[in-house]
Amino acid sequence: MLIRHNEGITLKTAPKVSVVTICYNQEKYIGEALQSFVEQQTDFPFEIIVADDKSTDKTPEIIEAYAKKYPDLFVPVLRKKNYGVQKNMRDALKRARGAYIALCEGDDYWTDNTKLQRQADFLDSHPAYGMCFHPVRVFFQNKEEEDSFFPAPEKGHVFTVNELLRWNFIQTNSVMYRKQNYDKMPEEALPLDWYMHLYHAQFGKIGYIDRVMGAYRRHASGIWWAAHNNRDELWRKHALEYLHTYKAILSMYGGDKKHVAILRNGTAEIFENIIDVENKYHEGLLHKATTMFPEDAEALMVSRQQKIREMESRIAELEKNLQAKHDESVELRKEIQDKADIVAAQAKELTAIKTSRVWVARNKVARVVGKKVI
Repeated sequence: MLIRHNEGITLKTAPKVSVVTICYNQEKYIGEALQSFVEQQTDFPFEIIVADDKSTDKTPEIIEAYAKKYPDLFVPVLRKKNYGVQKNMRDALKRARGAYIALCEGDDYWTDNTKLQRQADFLDSHPAYGMCFHPVRVFFQNKEEEDSFFPAPEKGHVFTVNELLRWNFIQTNSVMYRKQNYDKMPEEALPLDWYMHLYHAQFGKIGYIDRVMGAYRRHASGIWWAAHNNRDELWRKHALEYLHTYKAILSMYGGDKKHVAILRNGTAEIFENIIDVENKYHEGLLHKATTMFPEDAEALMVSRQQKIREMESRIAELEKNLQAKHDESVELRKEIQDKADIVAAQAKELTAIKTSRVWVARNKVARVVGKKVI
């Protein structure tokens, strides 16, 4: 029996896993994603929550067709107004009823029909883990680059929170979480998946299943395409959201000095990128960032001043070493000249001896008696 709500439907039978998908204008790809969900083979019930953010193409029609064909699986959420990525995701997550949540955006898909079963089994048997993920195949829709696999860790590598704070090694369509409370999820966070990984990592360790079970599509209409071919555009559009994300993560991990140091380094790098694009485009982005995040701007200034002092100290040391090398060079040149003068004097003396009458006479006698002439 289906219980209808204003913007979606909820299945009566409680699922073990909730598959959560958000999408916007992805008519070219959404069918492949939904089909890969339908083909999952599990020994437990699961639901598929598809939250479309008021697409203007045929994406909603494709979602409705799947929901009609598989009413016991799909919970379609067709927005009447555009929520934006963060709000759309938060609302979709709050609708989830499963103990576990698996993510996959509408332009990606799964390649292994045992994915949900394997990940749920892992979390069932590893209660100390708050999440698990797997590698995916990364491919370019336009074939401009060769396929790759992400991540590609060395055998036996253990993924940690410290490492996740430094870089996002978890692809969105590879993760499964233990469900948490999402009421306070920030609406400004971007990259949203990185924030969510770190949010769930508070509640347990990070598990890794060494099996490729998904495909991540890179294409020109994707939100992160600029990260591949136009870094300036990425920072011009999303730098402030990145800073909001760091702030939100700092509120979760601010109790550990090592975590704070990692995050401060991250915000400093973002400000460096902001300064770089500001120097090129003069759009006032640096002023906005400084106004919104004065503490981070001040920390960057202090860090830059410290780096300047370190560089000045290094220059002074190099200059001192250079002067010492110069002095050493002068001494060596003097020593070389002294030795050259001695050699020249000895050569002159030897020439004088060889041209003296006594030496000439000696050689004449030597020839007569058959001795070696010098």
